[in-house]
Amino acid sequence: MNVQTTARSRNREQQILDVASRHLNTMGVSVEWFGEIAAELGLTRPAIYKYFVDREDLLFRCYADACDAVDARLDAAIRSTSGIVEALSAFLASDDAAGPEPAVLSEMMALPPEKRDLIWSRQRAIVERLSKLIQAGIAANLFRPLDPVVVSHAILGMASWTPIYGRWAPGANLDLIDVGSREILFQGLAADRSASPAKLAPFAPLAAPQADIFNRQAVDAAKREGILIAASFQFNRRGIGATRMEDVAAALGLSKRAIYHHIGQKQDLIDACVERAYAYFLGVMEAAELSDAPRLAVIYAAVRDIVWAASEPTVCVLAPHVGFGLLSVGEREAVGDYALQLADGYRRILERGVAEGSLRPIPIDAVVASLPGVFSWAANSPEQTPEVRMHIADQLATLATHGLCVGD
Repeated sequence: MNVQTTARSRNREQQILDVASRHLNTMGVSVEWFGEIAAELGLTRPAIYKYFVDREDLLFRCYADACDAVDARLDAAIRSTSGIVEALSAFLASDDAAGPEPAVLSEMMALPPEKRDLIWSRQRAIVERLSKLIQAGIAANLFRPLDPVVVSHAILGMASWTPIYGRWAPGANLDLIDVGSREILFQGLAADRSASPAKLAPFAPLAAPQADIFNRQAVDAAKREGILIAASFQFNRRGIGATRMEDVAAALGLSKRAIYHHIGQKQDLIDACVERAYAYFLGVMEAAELSDAPRLAVIYAAVRDIVWAASEPTVCVLAPHVGFGLLSVGEREAVGDYALQLADGYRRILERGVAEGSLRPIPIDAVVASLPGVFSWAANSPEQTPEVRMHIADQLATLATHGLCVGD
């Protein structure tokens, strides 16, 4: 193969990776993935197999390409600055909206074990690089002593949040996320960052489903809830596209027929999990608005509750992340309405906090758009103990309210 032919082949291969990564961030690993990529590029499905062995190979290459992009982004941020704060700020700000969209590493469980371990190793190496920057900031008394690993994951979540938010909140101003992410990461929201917020009870408590065995309707409702919890946990860990009905059934020790009876087909299951999640998010927001506590404590509790609920297997709620394109048309429209309600509600909470003095003057719309990015990664992290889940929820809530920097 001559140099020109090799260059064309590599160019086509990168085109496929770019298109595949964007589709991953919309649909996850869907069964239609190869067909959609081929149609967009004007190729046949067999043509893609000239470059990638199978779907798992393409997924692995997309994730490896994303790791390369993040590494390069971090290298450039460190080279172009002379301080730790400046380097982290440049890393968050260096997203190229006009360039290709790297795949968000949310469906690694869909990879075979050996390839999954390679991507996890790449991700851990990136987290370690960020952690060393944060540890150096803590040692220099620039940063408060938050968990460097948790904060590093949060930074990666914020860096990849823009394309995800754009799908779940259509019409949102995505340019605000860069501003809001840096406001939250470095300064937090608190007016007095030396004061600890009051620890409030959960706003919308969740409990594992139980029912009176002599009440048929209650039993059916409990079974339905149990299926939605198990499915949400699998969707969060494996990805919506990569999770099969068999995976949910196996987690519950049920047959697929039982899921079909109580919920329906996979499309119905996805939509039901999304509805349950947004009912919970709106419940947290509404309870937060009604609370008499200072808005600083309210924001801390809301973040803590949402992080915990998305990672706790006994009550798990779906975390809106990769997979928006798999929702039904009606559910996509509903999600748009829910996103507006949540944005309006948290805008009111933040405005009240600034007015009462518990929150500092902040660019409110930017914070509303970027806040979910702080904890967007937490739902699909590896299995954790209850103590670790609560630790992560506390650290992320503290990061949101108090920020990383010690000084102003």
